[in-house]
Amino acid sequence: MLVTDLVEFTKSRYRVFIDYEFAFVLYKGEIRKFKIKKDEEIADDIYNMIVSKLLPERAQKRACALLAERCYTEKKLSDKLSQGGYPQSVVDTTISYCKERRYVDDSLYSLRYIEQQYIDRSRMRITTDLLKKGINKDIIEVAFHQAEDEGYVQNELKMALELLKRKKYDPSISDWNERSRLSGFLYRKGFSQDTVRRALSLDITIDSV
Repeated sequence: MLVTDLVEFTKSRYRVFIDYEFAFVLYKGEIRKFKIKKDEEIADDIYNMIVSKLLPERAQKRACALLAERCYTEKKLSDKLSQGGYPQSVVDTTISYCKERRYVDDSLYSLRYIEQQYIDRSRMRITTDLLKKGINKDIIEVAFHQAEDEGYVQNELKMALELLKRKKYDPSISDWNERSRLSGFLYRKGFSQDTVRRALSLDITIDSV
């Protein structure tokens, strides 16, 4: 295996290319320690030690440090590790390590997110948010069912009316400009056209929902 390039990644780390393909990122001291030089062969035992021991251990520590700061979905944690220069094989191994120990759990993440956000966001908006975080749609659906069983899912029309109440909306005196502004506000929260129309109407109140 020929080291074809060493490219500075940060002030203290280098991207190592083997046979013209990106292999991994190492610290400057490790480059010297393992005697890795451009246009020279890297020993098989050194290469195997780096990809099977050094980098997996480092990636696990990095993942745990990230998770100590906040929760991540599998996709977001994977992206974060990839951005750190870890090869995909190491990223995959690290994600498996975290899943086995439930350090990352997309099902639990989805449920907690729904519980926290279903105060002023619609089901559609929450689903979109979770999909963007890389969570599978089936996992999201199961989480919504679980949230319903636990009593966290609200009536969306009532939720929209509560939001309008906070905005001091009075349908009896509102003009077109205010209704247009508040329609946009509710749409951005992910409420459907029918829910927005009903929430802004004169004949719907929170008590009647």
